[in-house]
Amino acid sequence: MAKRFRDDRGRLLELRGECLRCGMCCRMDCPYLRFVANRPIKEGEVLSRMGKGQAMMTSCAADPKPGYCSDFPSSPGETKAGCGYSWVEVG
Repeated sequence: MAKRFRDDRGRLLELRGECLRCGMCCRMDCPYLRFVANRPIKEGEVLSRMGKGQAMMTSCAADPKPGYCSDFPSSPGETKAGCGYSWVEVG
């Protein structure tokens, strides 16, 4: 079942999309956050973006994921710009 959220104006929103594994929602002090290279990284190379299709992406070493992470995003306010998830009005 899709994740749904009712906003303060009464709109019913549904979560769509998939995680791009960019790491923007992860806390940098999380002990489970891992960075994975998708291709060989050159010495001195500057990486400006991360995620699927980029040079690097993030991975979670926890199994199962901690409660907050497995429930993310739980509202539109937690979804950052460029996130693979989006909220669509359904009713």
